Amino acid sequence: MSDRRALPADERALTSTHALCTARIPTGSRTDTDLRRRAHSAGPAVWGSTYLVTTELLPPGRPLLASTMRSLPAGPVLLAIGRELPCGAWWLRALVLGALNTGIFFYLLFVAAYHLPGGVAPLVVAVQPTVVLLLGAALLKEPIRPAQLPACLS
Repeated sequence: MSDRRALPADERALTSTHALCTARIPTGSRTDTDLRRRAHSAGPAVWGSTYLVTTELLPPGRPLLASTMRSLPAGPVLLAIGRELPCGAWWLRALVLGALNTGIFFYLLFVAAYHLPGGVAPLVVAVQPTVVLLLGAALLKEPIRPAQLPACLS
């Protein structure tokens, strides 16, 4: 978008606000690739440990404490990586996204982990992609593509 005059006024304002709210992150270096590879491999390991840690290491019957311990460390880490706070309308958006994607989700995850037997909880998580695919087709009228079926079953 080198010619900003070609954009409507509201889009010019959006791009200038976006430029002020985001930092440039250099990509493509070997260190960047290694860091991304480690971060991507850490996700499944942390996710897979949820039920084991909940049932064996955490105090029983405290899903709010468990969800706070699980999600709170991400904030300072992301702030250290991004080094910028949201600005303007992004504060409300970040609050809503954080509540829906992290706060409520982790609380309900730990409620389920405390109450479901060990074999049922991973089964529920394993069928989640299939449920989302079917709900998207039923509620949003999204067509199911052939490549999505093997992805749900793998």
